[in-house]
Amino acid sequence: MADLRAKVVALNDRFYDPPEHSFDEVDAGGVPSAWVRSPDAGEGRVVLYFHGGGYGTGSIHTHRDLAARISRAARAAVLSVDYRLAPEHRFPAAVDDGLAAYDWLLDVEGYVGAQVSFSGDSAGAGLALGLGLACRDLGRPLPSSIAVISPLGDLAHSGASVQERAARDPLVSVKGSHAYATRYVRSWHDLRNPYASPVFGDFAGMPPVLLLVGTEEALHDDSTRIAATIERNGGEVDLSVWEGMVHDWPLFSSQVSEGQQAVDELGAFVDKRFG
Repeated sequence: MADLRAKVVALNDRFYDPPEHSFDEVDAGGVPSAWVRSPDAGEGRVVLYFHGGGYGTGSIHTHRDLAARISRAARAAVLSVDYRLAPEHRFPAAVDDGLAAYDWLLDVEGYVGAQVSFSGDSAGAGLALGLGLACRDLGRPLPSSIAVISPLGDLAHSGASVQERAARDPLVSVKGSHAYATRYVRSWHDLRNPYASPVFGDFAGMPPVLLLVGTEEALHDDSTRIAATIERNGGEVDLSVWEGMVHDWPLFSSQVSEGQQAVDELGAFVDKRFG
C-alpha cells in the first residue's frame, strides 16, 4: 500500500497546476479536512468533496488541484475530506467519516442542507453517492445536489463495461479494481451494500444528481445504471457522457482541456442547485 500511495502522489504531482486558492486544514468533527477556497467562492455555499483512489490511496493533498478547480467553477468553498483509508480502515469507515464531516458543517458551522452539495471523483464519487443514500435513510438533511466524476459505483463489478472496455481504459483494470474493493469491504456481502456500491441503491427521494463519465471507462456502466435507477424512481439526473475520455479525466485538467470543461459543467450544475 505504501508503494501504491506513493505512485498516486507522483501521478498527481505531474498534473498539479491549480488556479488561485487558499488551503486551510481543519478538524471537521474529528475528521482531518481542508477548506479549499477560490477567490470566486461565495459565502454560504459548500461543496463537501471526497477524493478518489479506490478507498485506499489519495488524500486532500493529492486532489488539491481538482478541489481548487471545483471551488472556482461552483463559486463555492470546498470542504475536502481526508477520510480514513483501507485496508487499515474498512467499510463503513469512509461513510462514517463523511457523515461526521457533514454533521460538523450542519451542527457546528451552521450550514443547512440546501447550502451543501456532495461531490467526489472515482471512489470518492461512490462515497458521495453512498453518503447521500445514508443521509436519506438516517433522516439527515439532504444536500442541494450530488455531482460526481467517474463514480466507482459497483464494487462487485457486475457491469458489462468492466470487461468490455477494460482494454480501452488505462487507469482502471479489472484485477486492480477488484483488489481495491476487497481491501475496503469486510465481507462479500458488503460488495452489494448501497452505501459501498450505490448502483444497488434505489435513490428514491434524493436531490438532483449529475454523473460525469467517459466513453472509454471500464466503470462506464456504473454511471449509466445509477442514472437509469434514478429515472425509474422519478428523480432528477443528468448523465453527461464525454466522448473519448478515460476514467477520472478531470483530474488531469491542467493538461487536458476536456477535464476543465467537465469541471466547469459540474460547477454550473452545483451553482444552479444552490439557487
